[in-house]
Amino acid sequence: KAKPNILVDLSSPPYVDRRLALAVVRALGANRCMAGTDGPYCNADHGQMVEDIRSLPLADADKECILGGNLLELIQA
Repeated sequence: KAKPNILVDLSSPPYVDRRLALAVVRALGANRCMAGTDGPYCNADHGQMVEDIRSLPLADADKECILGGNLLELIQA
């Protein structure tokens, strides 16, 4: 939390399950989390990855931050 310039990637299905993703978002805030693709990593289903984020019990605004809003802010900074 003390390093605001560090963001967490929630897109590694073998390592980040729904429970862990929710815990990270609650601990750090949605503005510190991103869902990147990392290319075809571990044969990940990117559509399912997006659906997993959308299914989290979070505000729609938080989901949009994670799914692209944070990236836009980062590259426009």
